[in-house]
Amino acid sequence: MNPSDGATSRRRALGAGIGLAVVIAASGPSRLDDPARWWAAAATVAVGVALADLLPLARRLLPVPGVAPTTILATLAAVALCVAETDHMMIAAIVPVAVVGVELVGRRQLGVEWYAVAAASVLWAGIFGATGRQSALVGALFAWWAVALLPLVYVVRPVASTSASIVVAAIGAVAAVAVARSGGLADTAPPAWIAAAVVAAVSFGLAVVIVRLLPVRTVSARP
Repeated sequence: MNPSDGATSRRRALGAGIGLAVVIAASGPSRLDDPARWWAAAATVAVGVALADLLPLARRLLPVPGVAPTTILATLAAVALCVAETDHMMIAAIVPVAVVGVELVGRRQLGVEWYAVAAASVLWAGIFGATGRQSALVGALFAWWAVALLPLVYVVRPVASTSASIVVAAIGAVAAVAVARSGGLADTAPPAWIAAAVVAAVSFGLAVVIVRLLPVRTVSARP
């Protein structure tokens, strides 16, 4: 087995473990033990696995200290705009804010493990805060589009520059907030799913167009 394959497998397993821990911690308030919400439990674990790949790549594509972890803060902001319970948001923000602050002061990026801790805090905040409203669960999970859009666009088209990466990340953050304030506040899940699908398609298409209009500079995706 290639050593990098083993590292990737371990990283994804850790992501799955974090997602499962979040499900267990939030199952009561978010009613994830209700069969009608098992999809959210599975999706939370899937997000944990996906973040194992997305966070290292987002960190590499956004090399300016303080910028990459800001996408995690943008996710938390989107979460806070759609979930019913927000009293715990200040606690959930401690690590993400600290990571941004330390990077800005130290003028260097922290290790991706700190990003993982910050992401775990925000993932818990979203699932815990949804308090059983399915549209809020959709909004809280889609809020990770703020982190995911840039790496996903990179798969289609290498990003031209750090400035272009920042623009794409900003589009992802705006898209996450848009869904949070529309479908994420609906009384039922279908409007949230529709909003997420439409906004994801539009924001992804816009980001790809922007990147295609710029000259290409390959950014290594190796962790």
